[in-house]
Amino acid sequence: ARQHYSTAPPGCVSYPLKAPARRGRVLCGAGGAPRRPRTPLRAPSSAGAMRMRSYAALSLVAFAAVVAHAFREKGQFYPAMLYLQASKLSFVAVCNMAMVIGIL
Repeated sequence: ARQHYSTAPPGCVSYPLKAPARRGRVLCGAGGAPRRPRTPLRAPSSAGAMRMRSYAALSLVAFAAVVAHAFREKGQFYPAMLYLQASKLSFVAVCNMAMVIGIL
């Protein structure tokens, strides 16, 4: 097994990398003080997930209401699609729903 020789200044933390040709990564804080490595990302909290669910549900309701209004107002597919694109409020609702789908 190949040994890892640290080139870190005293008081700093050195972590070996998996590639044998490279040296380890040195983590130092300000003034050469040791710094802890970053913690991995955690799963979202239940409050954050609940907020996202409610935001997605409200976006879906707004999207459905805007599409229903467009079809009730225009009656046919093509004029309803033009209305959804031309009306600022409906365009925002459609784009918001697209963003929610992209996030989920």
